[in-house]
Amino acid sequence: MDDRELIIIIGCDVDNDYNPKGNRVHENENIWDGITFGIPNLKEIFNSLTQTRDDPYPNLTWLLRSDKQMDMLYNDYAYPVSHFLDMWRSLNKDGDEIGWHPHMWDWDNIRKQWFPHLDEDKWTNECLEAGYKAISKYFKPTSCRTGWNFQSNNIFEKLVELGVKVDLSGLPGQKQILFQNSPTSHLHDWKPTTEEFYFPSKSDYRISSTSKKCLNILEMPLSLTPIPTLQAYAKFVHHNVRHNLNQPFSKPVIAYNFKLTEIMRITKHPKLFKRGVNKKFKDSKIRNSTEYIITYFHPHELLGNGLFSISNFEANLKYISDMSGKYGIPYRFLTATQAAEDYLTQTHQSEIIHD
Repeated sequence: MDDRELIIIIGCDVDNDYNPKGNRVHENENIWDGITFGIPNLKEIFNSLTQTRDDPYPNLTWLLRSDKQMDMLYNDYAYPVSHFLDMWRSLNKDGDEIGWHPHMWDWDNIRKQWFPHLDEDKWTNECLEAGYKAISKYFKPTSCRTGWNFQSNNIFEKLVELGVKVDLSGLPGQKQILFQNSPTSHLHDWKPTTEEFYFPSKSDYRISSTSKKCLNILEMPLSLTPIPTLQAYAKFVHHNVRHNLNQPFSKPVIAYNFKLTEIMRITKHPKLFKRGVNKKFKDSKIRNSTEYIITYFHPHELLGNGLFSISNFEANLKYISDMSGKYGIPYRFLTATQAAEDYLTQTHQSEIIHD
């Protein structure tokens, strides 16, 4: 039996183009240009590609912001949903999935700046509950990716309680701690996580567990692409130096772990994306297996022309198609929930499970 196939899940973290400096920007609508101009341009490219080549149409998973920062800015937790509702309904009608991308931004009134509020479960739960309730007036999202890839046992438990079935936040093997309580903060820990899909343990969200001790949500970690040793070392030094310079009175720490991989980003320069694509097709051929690419982008990247751009997106799609022909292995685009259902069927799990 030939099980060789590549399944590609493309998510979009539907953020604003930049974080506002003040806590009220009602008149400043152009911080959403990535949605207004970037997304329609992307859909035109999709239509052109599928009309000129015998390729599958890329249905995407749009992960929309609905959280406390949106409420503080616009008096509407689900502002990006309600303000662009016609677009999301049209995309959903065409087969795209509408998921959720909650951030835990909070406003520091003393320093007059936004910061990730990541260390208080009560605040996080209130943010998630209100955000999900607001987006659910329009869509009932079953997929999620958290802001900055931050996750915790508490957040996973809350997502399950709210009805989310699939999470795409995992960064396999990565751990990063950068300067808490500043706009440049990053905090995530996925060090023991691999690229394999799994149901998170109730005691440690980063790993799987037995059915009685795991949560009813499927983690689908992002896919990795190999990077050269010199590039990996440069990233390691840059992030750690930046962290320790930002905290000159603290004891120096390793805030960013060294690794010879990075996340596959569909809008990133093809030279960086191609390595991951080749690896996935080779793995499928050697293992006679279904392999997955989990990738994502941001709307504002569709407006760029450098390391991240819409032209890179197009080139990477064409490269997937070309490599499919070279290896003789078919590929499909699925939304996050479709991919989860497909995976559970292939692994003989009848549904996203248990209590």
